[in-house]
Amino acid sequence: MSREDCNTLLAYVRTCVKAAMERVTVPSLLDPSQPLLEKKATFVTLRTEGDLRGCIGQLDAIDPLWKSARDMSIAAACKDYRFPPLKPEDPFQIEISILSPPELISKEDIIVGKHGLIVEAHGKRGVLLPHVATEYKWNETTFLEKTIQKANLPKSIIKSSELTLKAFQTFLITEL
Repeated sequence: MSREDCNTLLAYVRTCVKAAMERVTVPSLLDPSQPLLEKKATFVTLRTEGDLRGCIGQLDAIDPLWKSARDMSIAAACKDYRFPPLKPEDPFQIEISILSPPELISKEDIIVGKHGLIVEAHGKRGVLLPHVATEYKWNETTFLEKTIQKANLPKSIIKSSELTLKAFQTFLITEL
């Protein structure tokens, strides 16, 4: 993606978050470039002074990039159950993670800093982005355990054939 497309997407997401905070209609992106029209899965992370303030995403590439980023940014600002909704006076910084399609992976092939993880078992799913592991200085085992914990699965599931493990990579666009 070009620097211009990245800047356009960041500016648009900022507009979307502000509109959501002010409870006004979120505008469509006018005349998006071809890369912004491609169907992509995204996560939008909002931070305030470096602290997580909201993070919502979708794993399936069902919408054009600009629409996915719009919807995830609104959800991160107002619907992340871990945080109260952002208010118009709240400062925030934006990270947009554009995901590659997930692929099955073995525990031994996890690479911290490269892979994001998806774990699934018993109808539960946990997801962590690649930069989470590096941010917390986790090794491969801790990264997998934390993803399992996020899925609210027992640690012992790591040895079960019922555990499905997938990896993805991200292209990160950030204001930070």
